Amino acid sequence: MPEGPPSWLTRSETALAHQIIEAGLAPPQVCGHPGCAGATDKPDRKGLSAGQLYPTDAAHITGSFTDFDREAARLGGQLMARRKDALGEAFAADETELAEKVLAALADQSAQRLLEAALAEQGSGEASLTGNPLIAASLSSQNPAPARQLGWIKAGLSVPLIALGASASTHYPAVADRLGATLSVPEDADVAGAIGAAAGSVRQQVMILTSQPEDGVFRVHLPTGPQDFSDRKKALQKAEASAGDLAGQRARAAGAKSWQTTCQTQLEEVSLPGGKTLFIEARSTATAQEG
Repeated sequence: MPEGPPSWLTRSETALAHQIIEAGLAPPQVCGHPGCAGATDKPDRKGLSAGQLYPTDAAHITGSFTDFDREAARLGGQLMARRKDALGEAFAADETELAEKVLAALADQSAQRLLEAALAEQGSGEASLTGNPLIAASLSSQNPAPARQLGWIKAGLSVPLIALGASASTHYPAVADRLGATLSVPEDADVAGAIGAAAGSVRQQVMILTSQPEDGVFRVHLPTGPQDFSDRKKALQKAEASAGDLAGQRARAAGAKSWQTTCQTQLEEVSLPGGKTLFIEARSTATAQEG
């Protein structure tokens, strides 16, 4: 934050942000008493003060990925390694040991999730292996390659693992090793997600709310302002038409040359004695899909 804290912070949050800036790289002790603890919530949620060691940081520390600021990752790793666990023990002896633990946990858990997805695809349903110690142990970095087995249990993939994304060549070799799978990293895998997003079709969605602020008045909440109707059917027709028009406008602005628009209205009503119903509100959602 070279230009100071954002203007949308409260006075107490701004004061805390100034303390963080002045302290520089330091252990998380800027909040010295319980009274200011609440002021840390928003800066943490917005990423202004939270301290985390992400896999990319860990890869910078180990040297397997160095496209960004390696020194910043190393200094952050030093601070995180000094933090204590529930038993009062430091997380790691140094930043390198901590980074290796982070990357090992990433590979272990990624392998487990991939195996769960493979089991689900094969017909076993949404399987979860999180609580199975044998499966977890067979996929762990503590189990020497290439066996990846524990006693009678051997877990892995019989199909190649295709990795996409900027981290494909950095993180996925270890994942494939745990699964005993052949790894394939296509050319330009680091931008495959961006290419897919650009090549994908345009889809825009707009929702218009219709409420009943008083008996016999149906209010359509339009971007230009509310519009009241005495007839519910006409109010919902206006809401659906407006939602469809707005969705089409957004699709055109997003680059679509042609599109199809569908609209659904979800009613919220309360049943009353005598078979009557009380209208509460309706949500008219229009979707403009390129095609």
